[in-house]
Parts: sequence; C-alpha cells; structure tokens
Amino acid sequence: METSIRPAVPYITDVIAGIAEKPTFEITANRRLYPEFMRQSAALSPLPIAMGEGLKVFLDQYPYGCSEQLTSKLIPYVVLKTRPEFKIDAKKANEMFAALLTQLRGRQTPSGGFAMYDPNEGDNLPVSLYVLQALIEARERGFPVPNDVFDRAVGFLQSGAYRKTTNLSEARMFAQSLYLLARAGQVPGNDVGFLRKVFDQQYKDTWKTDAAAAYLASAYRLLKQ
Repeated sequence: METSIRPAVPYITDVIAGIAEKPTFEITANRRLYPEFMRQSAALSPLPIAMGEGLKVFLDQYPYGCSEQLTSKLIPYVVLKTRPEFKIDAKKANEMFAALLTQLRGRQTPSGGFAMYDPNEGDNLPVSLYVLQALIEARERGFPVPNDVFDRAVGFLQSGAYRKTTNLSEARMFAQSLYLLARAGQVPGNDVGFLRKVFDQQYKDTWKTDAAAAYLASAYRLLKQ
C-alpha cells in the first residue's frame, strides 16, 4: 500500500510579471516546487493583459467558495471570452457561467441581494454590488442571465439599501450602486445630485481622488445618454 504525503495546505499560485529589457532572460521560482503537482507557464505580450492568464488560473484553482470568489471566478469567462490569447472555449465558458450562476442564485436573499454564503445570513452589500456588476457584464455580452435573478438584484438597489454616507466607504458604495442602476437602465437622477452634494460637503478633500469619483462620473455620463 502506498500513502501520498503532501503539505496540508492549498495550492499556491505565483504570478511574476515584469518588462523584458533583453532578448533573453530567466525567471526563477522563489519557493520549492514538487514536480508531481506543479504547473508552470509563461506568456509574452506587448500589453499588460498577458497577466490575466495567471490570474485566471489562480481563480480557477481557488479552494474557497464564498459568493465573492464565485463571482471572481466567473468574470474572466465573461469578459475575456472573446480574447483569443486566453484560449477560452466558448462551450466551457457557457457551462462555467451556468454552473456558477446556479450557485449564486441559491445565495440570493428574499430582498434580492446576495449573501456571502447562506441567504439566511442576510444581504451583504459589497458582495451584492459585485454580483450585480458581473450579471450586467454577462448580459451585455449575450450570456443568458435569468430575468428573475437580474430584476430582483436591481430591485434590491432600488429599495435604497445603499443610501448611507456615514463614511467615505459607504458613500463609495452609494456611488457604485448609482452607477450599476444606470447601467441596468434605471434613472437614479435625484440620488446622483444628492450624493454629489454629500461629497462636496463631507468629503471635499478626498472624494475626487477616490474610486467614488469614477463611479459618480460614470453614472452622470450614462444618465445623459
């Protein structure tokens, strides 16, 4: 009888990136690798998008299954499906989308938001925003997003769950929510104007260099189209 002995830890993915300044160069692994289980690959590109393959492999092998990680695993198959350098099989992308969407559907709460694991835990706003953005990206690229899941997720934001501005983090999620509502075809015009005033009054020294500014500007642009 043979017994396999291996470290009691999950697989580790190292993504090493840089600029090739010489015709030949060498990349050395900075940890011990076991040849029976290791996988190594290299990608060269004039664009930083070459890093995406390593990150995609990392997400595919990630051993935990919270809603945030399920969504992260889904994103490459949705967004990079048409990029030939990633060699994403269309059939596999559709199968992956269907399987992960089934899991996410099971975590949607009665109010339309998404929980980290069990829907009985209640809505998790950052996760709900992340999942909705993935659903929007998928729908725009022709993936079959069920109307009931999508409409309930949009309804969750329409209920005003995001309308908090106690700190910049909350205000940022407020702006992100308005951006997603605008992308989903809604018109949160009054909230956009209200949030702009909040930013100018409460966070005037910080908000314009925060991601919140990008979300709010994008929402403005979408509403003017």
